[in-house]
Amino acid sequence: MDKSKSINLVVFDFDGTLVDLHVDWTKVKNDCIKLLISEGLNSNITPFGQKINTIIESLRARGEEEYAKKIKDEINRIIEREELHAKNKAKLKEGALQLLLKINTRCKTALLSDNGKQIISYITKKYKLPPFDMTICRDDVKFFKPNAEGINIIQKSMKIFDNECLLIGNSDFDFMVAESVNSPSIILKNSNLKLARNVVDSPMQAYDTISRVLK
Repeated sequence: MDKSKSINLVVFDFDGTLVDLHVDWTKVKNDCIKLLISEGLNSNITPFGQKINTIIESLRARGEEEYAKKIKDEINRIIEREELHAKNKAKLKEGALQLLLKINTRCKTALLSDNGKQIISYITKKYKLPPFDMTICRDDVKFFKPNAEGINIIQKSMKIFDNECLLIGNSDFDFMVAESVNSPSIILKNSNLKLARNVVDSPMQAYDTISRVLK
């Protein structure tokens, strides 16, 4: 991370970064495969977000905007059903609330998540999380991460330059989103990481890493 730059905005991922939702992703993927097969579309959805994006992009490229939206909305509903089914299993990650409270006093914050509005609202209220200056979830965008659509909306709306923005996430997709707009990132360690740099063990270690470059 370039310590000569000052960070004016910290963008957080949600599931796996601030909270563990324990969504049954196997069921989500199986139900999405059934949907795509029923529609005669490519049912290879591994890795999930990228392959769904490819399907949506191909439909849009053929001028089928409404059909692309319909497929995305159906996939959103499948995920939402499982998110809400698992909501009582959700647990805030250790140190996540403290991280948010500390950063909230020093710069603007935003949430960029592939989760839905309902589960984000439920968890935010349940754990009394401090408010974000802006939230972009999967209901607000056409594409999933690692597409940069969401981060571009946030930066444009909040008038933040790339090098003033830092993303905290827990996946290679979060890392790729940050890289796509030339912003630094801090990624929480997990066994699936292959690309990410600046990897830390916990939310509070993330704060220790970035506290020197906050305004």
